[in-house]
Amino acid sequence: MKETQEIRAKAKVFWEGGLKTRGVIRGFEVETDKPKSSFGTNTAAAPMEVFISAIGSCLLATFVWVVLKSRITIQDCNVDVKAFTDYSEKIEKITKAKITLTVWAEEKDKNNLEKCFDISVKTCTLTGAVSFPIERIFQFKIDR
Repeated sequence: MKETQEIRAKAKVFWEGGLKTRGVIRGFEVETDKPKSSFGTNTAAAPMEVFISAIGSCLLATFVWVVLKSRITIQDCNVDVKAFTDYSEKIEKITKAKITLTVWAEEKDKNNLEKCFDISVKTCTLTGAVSFPIERIFQFKIDR
């Protein structure tokens, strides 16, 4: 078994002027910009916002995949990601991420869905990769 794998994900990022960028990923485009308060033009999400959205997207997709494999029925689900930042070193750093997954499902499935959530947190590519000094707080909620 290989310890490392060939590159599976790559992106090319182009400068679009000012603080705006355009990333190309498998033919899909992702734009970023900074808010006007940070000298951007506020025409796209900031890179940090795209980063935390990617973390939430990865966890949500992993959770749904685990749920589908477990043959559990859910009505809906979403992830809310809040990043806490620190400016003490005169540069913005994410210090904590509060990640809450909410699922709408039957109460009878709660224990199995919590297990699916735990598996998702452990196996999600991005939540496992983001461990540099960021405190991660995971929460699970079920709603009907």
